[in-house]
Amino acid sequence: MSLAASIIVTSLPLLGGVHMDADAQGRAVLGWEHLRGSRRVVEVVDTQGGRLGPARRLWSSREVAVLEDLDVAASGAAIACIREQPRVSRRWRIRVATRAPGGAWSRPRVVLNTSRLSGGDVECGVSDAGQAVMTWTEGRGRAGRVAELNAAGRVQRRLTFSRDPINEGTVEVAADGSVAVVYSKQDRVLRLAQRSVAGEWSRRAFGPDEGWGPQLAIGAANQPILAWWGESGEPHVVAGPTFAPTPLPPERDRAPDALAAGPGGDVLLVSRTGATRPGPVQPGAPGRLSALAVSIARPGAPFAPATILGPLGAGPVEATVAADGSGAVGWYADSSVALRKLGVDGTWAPPIPITTTMHGELFLAGAPGGTVTAAWTEVQGERGDVVLRLAAF
Repeated sequence: MSLAASIIVTSLPLLGGVHMDADAQGRAVLGWEHLRGSRRVVEVVDTQGGRLGPARRLWSSREVAVLEDLDVAASGAAIACIREQPRVSRRWRIRVATRAPGGAWSRPRVVLNTSRLSGGDVECGVSDAGQAVMTWTEGRGRAGRVAELNAAGRVQRRLTFSRDPINEGTVEVAADGSVAVVYSKQDRVLRLAQRSVAGEWSRRAFGPDEGWGPQLAIGAANQPILAWWGESGEPHVVAGPTFAPTPLPPERDRAPDALAAGPGGDVLLVSRTGATRPGPVQPGAPGRLSALAVSIARPGAPFAPATILGPLGAGPVEATVAADGSGAVGWYADSSVALRKLGVDGTWAPPIPITTTMHGELFLAGAPGGTVTAAWTEVQGERGDVVLRLAAF
């Protein structure tokens, strides 16, 4: 099998914390953390079409430092969240670096200093104008918290969006600054906290049935789109502002695994499916799911019948949609990680094998014209070093 050509982004020992996101033109920011001597270093780099710009060091510390999240708005505004813990302290510091569209990265600013961080996951998102939010969970009672930040990364307001959530919440910020956070509580009913453009927060629940594997995206109208797997083993999709159920093709045993919405209004719903194995799929029984399928909803049209992309192995599933309706899906297919590109005419190109030594991270960024940038981690050499690779297709 011939693998796609790629480049190694960094030759230094990779520690993790890899993230990538892109603007509406497919210009991506790739971030990671690595070890330089005795220091943990967080760096970011601009990339498009497989070409790397100069690396920008955001933070360097002898303490524990993790790039928790990175988000890029359609305009190119960006935010990076870094979690740091001194070796002799039980307190966590969360630092935020921001970038205006076309501007330079700011020095990371401390926005949270606490000993009550619970779970460790921190997520952040940014609007076109640079206003941002950050979510985390804190305290023994696990309160879901959110901080609203201005374009300079300064905290404007903190509030609690949930008491006793069972996860840290997934956050998406729309171009106009509205915010959506999806989370669950002990009853496993999916819930959505929203902030309007005017700054008002509201909440809704999608019960009474349990919801599993929620996927969240922001549509072209700055409204959240939410997909999940219900107790009956059937997929559900809703979209704001009404959140009425979105009609789906009558296909069995589909568990949403990725959701991507493009600036032009195109939506990809990627599902693990047991269509080749009759019988209901139950939550917690992933061994029944044997193939990867994708449904496309073009602007103003319903979701089309699913296309089976290929066999599915254990590993990440990623999807991207560009402003012109082209896109791609990447996943672990049997012996290699595969990528299939979507044309603007709705046809899927044959699979492109990327790597046979995947190490858990895969990111895609689609650009108008059909070019897709992919970043992933893989194991290399006899010592089993983890390296970060980049390629364009």
